[in-house]
Amino acid sequence: MVKRVQMSKNLAKEITSWKYEDECGIYNLPSWEQMKINNYALCDDTLRKELYNAYLNSNDELIGFTRIDNFPTDIVIGIGVKPNKCGKGIGEEILKMTIDMCKMKYGDKPIKLQVATWNQRAINCYRNVGFTSIKTYMDEDLELIEMEYL
Repeated sequence: MVKRVQMSKNLAKEITSWKYEDECGIYNLPSWEQMKINNYALCDDTLRKELYNAYLNSNDELIGFTRIDNFPTDIVIGIGVKPNKCGKGIGEEILKMTIDMCKMKYGDKPIKLQVATWNQRAINCYRNVGFTSIKTYMDEDLELIEMEYL
């Protein structure tokens, strides 16, 4: 069972210790100190409470997080799953909870996300939940797919 809680400073700091391997290393966050210097939203108490949610398992272990940005025309979500929990269906459960929350809070506004084209495991997760590919584009050196929940 997964439960959503408010993202605390301690939980946010824990996320900075997560280390993904291989090409997924692009998702590794800098140290908390470096993030504070660079004004990451995760380090700002107000923005963290407004944008982020933490997800815990039945043992109250942090297993994932989301960021939800409410833009004028759409909602853009980002998701992170603890590296040793990837590939176990947790991402799908977190996404379903996040979509339900977005629908309650924002109505029928489109829900979108972006994913690297090489991240097939994440793409499959997003498709299983109901996202479909809209377009592919370059962001600096990274090719991304924009997906929308239908």
